[in-house]
Parts: sequence; structure tokens; C-alpha cells
Amino acid sequence: MMDNTIKVSEELNSLSAASPELAYNSSNKEYVAVWSFEGEDGSDVALQRFSSTGDLIGGNIQIPEDGNFINAPDITYNSFDNQYLVSFWNNAPDSNEGLFGQLLSANGVPI
Repeated sequence: MMDNTIKVSEELNSLSAASPELAYNSSNKEYVAVWSFEGEDGSDVALQRFSSTGDLIGGNIQIPEDGNFINAPDITYNSFDNQYLVSFWNNAPDSNEGLFGQLLSANGVPI
């Protein structure tokens, strides 16, 4: 293991975690990571906030909360409104397949 690494996920441990993306919130001076992982009912997307010093802020958040078969996440930060936009691909059986997004407040709560 490399020195000074940060373990971003303590709660959603998965050997199949993939596709990490990162955004920096310049207003709060913190980072947000999103990634996909294999959940109980298919692939899901999780989010974790952490400080500029590497301390985790809160716990892992699943985006969307009721998602499954969700993958290929990306995240961007809007400094004007202090919000994030997480985009993801939904390929769940019997659903609207396609690219979706979820707006989040600066503390990671869906808007």
C-alpha cells in the first residue's frame, strides 16, 4: 500500500468497486468521490465526501437511494450554486434505460 492513501469507502466494501470519479468543492474546500460497485440487486453508485486533509466527512451515500443496475458515474461541481451533479447510466431491466443525473447539495443530499 502507498503512503498517505485514503480509504474512501468503509461501508460499501466491494471487490468489484470501479469507475471512480472525483470533484473538488472550492467553496467548502473538500472533495467528493463517486464510484460504482456491485450491490445486492445489481450495480450501484456511491458517494463519499472528504476534507482537503483526507478525513472522511459522514458515511457513504448511495446515489440514487433506490438505484440498482446503475453504473458509469461521473460528478461535477457547480461553484455558483454550491451543488454537485452526479450522472450515471441506468440499464435496469424493465426500466427506462439511459443516462440520468442527480443534483446534490454541498453536503451530498439529493435535491
